[in-house]
Amino acid sequence: MIKQSFTSFFWFVISALIGFGFQIFAASYLGATDFGKANYYYGFSSTIMVFACFGVQFFLPKYMHTLNKDGNLFSETFWTISALYCIIAPISAFLLKETISLPLIIIIILISYLMVIFEVIRSYYVGLSKTDRGFFLVLLFRILNVVLFIIAVNFFIQGYLSYLVALLFAYCLLVLPYTLSKIALPRVNFAIIRYCIPFYMVQISYGLFGSLSRVLQGYFGTFESVAVLSIALVLGTATGMLGDVFAKVVMPDFAKAWDKKNYENIKYAFHKVTRLNAYLVLPIAVFTIMNGDFILAILGKGYEGGYIIFSLILISSFFSSFVGPNGTLLNMTGNQRFEIINGIIGLIAALIIGFWLGPIYMWGIAFAIMFAEIVRNSAKLVEVGTLFNIWPFHKNTFIFIIFLLFVDVIIMFILKMYTSGLILLLTSGIAILLSYVLTFYAAPDEEDRRYVGMIKKELLKIFYSLR
Repeated sequence: MIKQSFTSFFWFVISALIGFGFQIFAASYLGATDFGKANYYYGFSSTIMVFACFGVQFFLPKYMHTLNKDGNLFSETFWTISALYCIIAPISAFLLKETISLPLIIIIILISYLMVIFEVIRSYYVGLSKTDRGFFLVLLFRILNVVLFIIAVNFFIQGYLSYLVALLFAYCLLVLPYTLSKIALPRVNFAIIRYCIPFYMVQISYGLFGSLSRVLQGYFGTFESVAVLSIALVLGTATGMLGDVFAKVVMPDFAKAWDKKNYENIKYAFHKVTRLNAYLVLPIAVFTIMNGDFILAILGKGYEGGYIIFSLILISSFFSSFVGPNGTLLNMTGNQRFEIINGIIGLIAALIIGFWLGPIYMWGIAFAIMFAEIVRNSAKLVEVGTLFNIWPFHKNTFIFIIFLLFVDVIIMFILKMYTSGLILLLTSGIAILLSYVLTFYAAPDEEDRRYVGMIKKELLKIFYSLR
């Protein structure tokens, strides 16, 4: 598990850096208005995707090891999800026709379909316990997206359409070759729909408001505020992806351990994942929250004044990371009903707060996202603690994390006071790396301290192989 986690983490770091770098570049190049428009329309695609994925992100990791006996599960899932999408697509087009032009509707629907199939592919790899390959696909997508955007803006199309077109073709170039090589003759498996229904409810209740937030921000506010929200969501997602890496790695482990009633393995995997995620995310969290104004200033005109939106989104993302893979554990152990309830509570809270504060304050939608995440994750934490007697951290680990938090805050505060610009980025990067070294050298868990030696050995192997 650890080897695959670190391989996945490696791909995650590279893809996250490329992805965030691309968003910074696109936001600066297009300007706040066009970047906001692009993300406003992308919000429609991601909202449709939430309804069209039908919970495959949880279904495949949960049932791959039991339902894939003949090796046709990917093909059957593809055809089943595609058939269901044929129902969703015309409904979506009908709902959008009064506010969006037909060419844009076609682009929105195509992007959402390709996003759905991309998730099917990634989830298939997770179910095979090859999570690192799924994250490598994300890296390829990021690279393709950057290249295609640069080509589009220089040779074909300008403005927000260049962003959407690059997104569309990046998904095409990844999804189509893989899918065509894996699918068999068309066969819709209605049993898949039955298995997916509980996960589908979880997916809608969890994912709807996050996807819809860009649309609501554009409706209540301005395209410029959509641009700020989008940058914050991208950075929040990038940092939250680390937790997603670990959660996806342990999905099959949780499911197998639950089938065998091996509760000790469940507890061991949960604590290990939560510790590692907290150790690796903490210094990044401190840096981004304390330097949000600097990050937004890099983007140029139209992004100023968005620090509150930026901070609220990041706080929500980091809180979700630190409480552990509670939702994954509930989903993989037959307790989806709790996740459905949690998701519905969070969705209702987000909609109430969003429609109340959204029209009044520019940061209203961001606050709704943060409030919903805290409510939802707090409920999951209590449920897992009650059902399994599993809490995110042991006492010594929790105290150690609080100590690390104070150290990281003090260091980042000093760097912000006495450096700026590229020097701030460089010194903060070094500080984050040193924080990792300190963390794993001084960690209260002996197993965590051994990782330093493992990493040293791997680096020495690479060094000697290059000589």
